[in-house]
Order: sequence, then C-alpha cells, then structure tokens
Amino acid sequence: MFLPLREFLKKRVKLYGIEKKLFRAEISSLWKEVVGKMYGKKISGQTRVLSFQDNILSVGLLNSISASKVKKAEEKIIAILNKRLSGEKIKKIFFKT
Repeated sequence: MFLPLREFLKKRVKLYGIEKKLFRAEISSLWKEVVGKMYGKKISGQTRVLSFQDNILSVGLLNSISASKVKKAEEKIIAILNKRLSGEKIKKIFFKT
C-alpha cells in the first residue's frame, strides 16, 4: 500500500526526531520574510532567530536601533507569524542585542 507523500514525510520526520529542527527552520525563514517586508533587507539581515522554546521566540539583533524598530512591532509580527504557522505557536518575542 502506498502512502501519500505528505503522510510519508510526516512519519519519517517523527521517526528521525527532526520535528523541532524543521519547525525552527520554518520560523527562521518566515521571520526573515516578515521582517524583510516590514523593514527591508537591511534590518532583516541584522536579525536572526536564535531559539524557540516554550512559545517564546528569541531573536538576536546586531544593534539597538534595529532592535528598537522591530520591538515596536512585536505584536504585529507575532500575529503574522502565527497566522502563517497556522495557530498560536508564538506568544512572545525575546530580543537580544
């Protein structure tokens, strides 16, 4: 019996225990996309997702100016990311400069 590709991949991801790594990669990609659209590539390039644990997204920023701009839009960024991730997965963003 053949499984649809989506089901096959889900089972393999669980089998090899890489769900968290894939999810972090997805969040990192979405973060760059969302922040890039809001603030441009310059600020997006000065940020990076550090970790995601207990519904808290930790993001590193190169300088306080970028941090200030992005922090002001924290709630909007969370709403956009959660919408794209199909659920309320991110509750808070912790910014590290």
